[in-house]
Amino acid sequence: MEEFDCTAPLRVLTAPSDDAAKLFQQVMEAILGVLHDRGADLAWAQDVHTEMVRAGLTEVDTVTHSQSWTGGSAGAALHDINSRTLEPRLLAAGISLDQLRAFRQLSRDPSFASLSYQFVSTRGRRPL
Repeated sequence: MEEFDCTAPLRVLTAPSDDAAKLFQQVMEAILGVLHDRGADLAWAQDVHTEMVRAGLTEVDTVTHSQSWTGGSAGAALHDINSRTLEPRLLAAGISLDQLRAFRQLSRDPSFASLSYQFVSTRGRRPL
């Protein structure tokens, strides 16, 4: 089972300005807030190991990984897509259309980079 752990704020590694870094954090906080309010369990990835053990799997092992997502990369495109998919809810949450446009531009800007969500990979074996 592989899933993103979305409980920790994403760290901005490089940004064209301090304001751009703050905008990224603000919009990401709003995106995760909307997802949480709609029922997403942002911490599910943290629970998978325990749930596999409870389900009787053996040799359960968890590995986590994070990498940089530079503007224009496939990873950064996830932020752009999420902002588009959730646009009406983000606007209702107080993010302006101008902020969303700037956020989307930032997700394509090669001078911007953030760490990805923590990617959690958990595996286990069904007993014979």
